[in-house]
Amino acid sequence: MKKIVLSVIVALIAITANAQVYVGGTFGVGSDKVETEGTEVRNTTFKILPEVGYELSEDWSVGTVVGYEYR
Repeated sequence: MKKIVLSVIVALIAITANAQVYVGGTFGVGSDKVETEGTEVRNTTFKILPEVGYELSEDWSVGTVVGYEYR
């Protein structure tokens, strides 16, 4: 039983030692104009979406995006 517990702990430490934190996100500003039947409508959008995550391996990562978008 002690060998199994020790093996699991060593495996978890090895996984953690290989992981890396990444930071990224999206930033955007946009504007458009729509004209219909003589009426002109202008729209402006703004968004900022920072992202933070934890890369477990080359194929697996866990993260979150929290941000703001105005339309």
